Amino acid sequence: MQDHLRQLIDRRAYSGRGSPRDFLFGVLGLGFFMLMWVIGTG
Repeated sequence: MQDHLRQLIDRRAYSGRGSPRDFLFGVLGLGFFMLMWVIGTG
């Protein structure tokens, strides 16, 4: 999961200004990751 998130971040960094769709998927992925973290550590 962390590797997937890291790949998303790396892709955003390399692409510079990503498309709005890439940004949306990045935000949704980050939100999903945070939700899983809260459930897992709670």
